[in-house]
Amino acid sequence: MGGIVRVGEVVEAMEGIAPPALALAGDGAGLQAGDPGAKVGRILVCLDASLPALARAGGMGAQMLVSHHPRFYRGLDSLAGDRPAGRRAAALAASGLAVYSAHTSLDLAEGGVNDCLARAAGLEGAGVIKPEKRERLVKLAVFVPAERVEEVRAAVCRAGAGAIGKYSECTFRTRGTGTFRCGPETKPFQGRPGSFEEADEYRLETVFGEFSAPRVVAAMLAAHPYEEVAYDLYPLRGTARVYGFGRAGSLPGPEPLAKLAARLARVTASRMTQYFGRPDRPVRRLGVWAGGGLDVGAALAAGVEALAVGEIGYHEVEDLADAGVSLVVLGHGCSERPVLRPLARRLRAALGNRVKVDVMPDAGFSLRNAGPEG
Repeated sequence: MGGIVRVGEVVEAMEGIAPPALALAGDGAGLQAGDPGAKVGRILVCLDASLPALARAGGMGAQMLVSHHPRFYRGLDSLAGDRPAGRRAAALAASGLAVYSAHTSLDLAEGGVNDCLARAAGLEGAGVIKPEKRERLVKLAVFVPAERVEEVRAAVCRAGAGAIGKYSECTFRTRGTGTFRCGPETKPFQGRPGSFEEADEYRLETVFGEFSAPRVVAAMLAAHPYEEVAYDLYPLRGTARVYGFGRAGSLPGPEPLAKLAARLARVTASRMTQYFGRPDRPVRRLGVWAGGGLDVGAALAAGVEALAVGEIGYHEVEDLADAGVSLVVLGHGCSERPVLRPLARRLRAALGNRVKVDVMPDAGFSLRNAGPEG
């Protein structure tokens, strides 16, 4: 495989997968340790930057962890070795590993935690249960010399511009003549300092969601040959996408609750799955909610017959029972586990396979049911 990337390149790739604009207030995610300029040849994707994850990363020669849960979500007031949080922070600092965490941004993102759980559950036509963020469409218009228009077009499309429905790389260009006078201290792509120029240019236009704007504009500027680039960003009236927690959709056919619970336990590798409801009740419309923070009201409004969650409180179970909604509880980490391998694949693709990406499928610790099947 070969090749080396920088920590900052991994951060850019992750922010393309889970834009920071999706994160909720107080999320605490992002680059939690490491120098953006440091070299990375191997990455371990995990749920937590736990002590077992640090040990595994060190043993395989990784230089960076990409985790879902932030290590410093609640902050620290001490690095004392007699406190678990202090020991973990000290071990992370001593490891020299870089750590990037995508938390609620990855929960909400397209192809993120909830989408991966919905896919693992076999949901069809899955939609968001609780909307949190609405992304506006924006249009980029940039003036590019004719000999470089294809290069700029390809760059902005690689950065995420030009998606309209099921179509990609959608752009429009019109040809015209640009005029400018070069200042005395300029280094123009065409002409010389002090000269007046007429340039054969294209007006290149494309649309994208506003959360992608920093990435798309940066890609355009990097590919553009002009010293000073003339471009406009226009807000549009349409909505690019709605992001939120949970997904609700339909199973391919009715599935008895007990069989559904067993299947979900298998696909999430959960050893602690529990369910509530009549075992033979057929379930067709299912909701999933990875991790914690379930909004029962939003789930009920989605019209689900059963709900598969990471964790749930006692009184929320009572609310669902009273509403006649069956329940499958997978365990917090188990419900998030389906995102890890797809995330690793997307990182490899984004970084051009210049770095090795491995997956730690669990946190190194897990609860399990008591009894002979535990």
